[in-house]
Amino acid sequence: MEEFLHDVPGSGGIIGCSLLLIQVTRFICGGFALGIRFNHTMVDAYGALQFLHAITEFVKGASAPSIPPIWQREQYLNARSPPRITCTHNEFEQITHNKLSSDDMMDSDKLIRTAIFFSPKDIQALRNQVLSENFHRCPRFDLITACLWKCRTIVLNPADPDEMVRVSIIINARGK
Repeated sequence: MEEFLHDVPGSGGIIGCSLLLIQVTRFICGGFALGIRFNHTMVDAYGALQFLHAITEFVKGASAPSIPPIWQREQYLNARSPPRITCTHNEFEQITHNKLSSDDMMDSDKLIRTAIFFSPKDIQALRNQVLSENFHRCPRFDLITACLWKCRTIVLNPADPDEMVRVSIIINARGK
């Protein structure tokens, strides 16, 4: 794979590297390979795919992409004026690693990858096990996440019950 994408000095890592590197390699048979390396702080997979679709549309003769780029995001992302903190964001605080090392948790010999599907009957069974009235009204996503987190905590059995643990969920907020 490294032979298809030229390694530009400084192109690895996150800081001090190129933001976007595109390389087209033409083969003797007439085919070609498109290699793309981007800095993840600037673009995600969905954005890269949208960019490639736009290039494809231009190659096919379009004068503008079917999905226009969004500029002037500051109108959506501005802080209140004056800024004020409305809640504590513990997810950004540095924490020390727990006693169970990440090597133990991510040992591929110990991991089982599978898909789990929750039917309406399964969701109702989870709701029936929840004691709090608030959880009976929560979205399915929150209910499933809470139950999976509870099971994970039981399995890991942390020695210190006050130990800081986190869950991170990747979402697509583009439509918001």
